[in-house]
Amino acid sequence: MIEWASLKACYGTAGELPELLEALDPDSSAPVWDELWGQVCHQGTTYEASPYVLPFLANAAAGWKAEGRVMPLALAGAIVRSPDTRISG
Repeated sequence: MIEWASLKACYGTAGELPELLEALDPDSSAPVWDELWGQVCHQGTTYEASPYVLPFLANAAAGWKAEGRVMPLALAGAIVRSPDTRISG
């Protein structure tokens, strides 16, 4: 289980990320995307919590039609390519 409240996001702890991840929407104009990008990849900067959202983005993209996959895949790509991201594994 991910201890979101113990992880850092852009504006403090990542405690609100589970709610945002539950609200993911294939509509790229849905407000959740601005909020999620702001928390985990603000202006290209990633945070301690950022890699933890990758599986959620992958699951969303896998379950949506092609046109709905743009935002989860774009955000995942931005997280992975950021020099700030540390993925252990």
